[in-house]
Amino acid sequence: MAHRKLTEKQEAFARAYVESGNASEAYRSSYNVQPNTKQQSITRKGYQLLNTPHILARIESLHARARERHHDITVDFLTKNLKDAIEIARSKEQPNAMVQAVMALAKLHGMLNDKQEQPTEETVTVVWLNDSK
Repeated sequence: MAHRKLTEKQEAFARAYVESGNASEAYRSSYNVQPNTKQQSITRKGYQLLNTPHILARIESLHARARERHHDITVDFLTKNLKDAIEIARSKEQPNAMVQAVMALAKLHGMLNDKQEQPTEETVTVVWLNDSK
């Protein structure tokens, strides 16, 4: 199949989709969507663009380039850096910074999500004990 050139809006959609991972959001930011446009229409149009072969090929190309640029950023790398941040915050007695790093580490490892859930029997309570000096 011959390489087909994308329009400006299609290119913007592909880039926005790679950035957000959301076809509706990418469509909304790339095309002239009126404020009164139904969400269902936006979702349908985003889905259609996402399934257009030459746009999908561009998205895959952008993903591949991003993987090449960021190949050294792994879960292990992020985990190590967040643990280091926790220790630095603890040593400087910055509890807010420490909590933020702990929360980021928990999210990274799928232990938290942004939705509030009702406590269950499996809920774990974490208590930080202050090191005596």
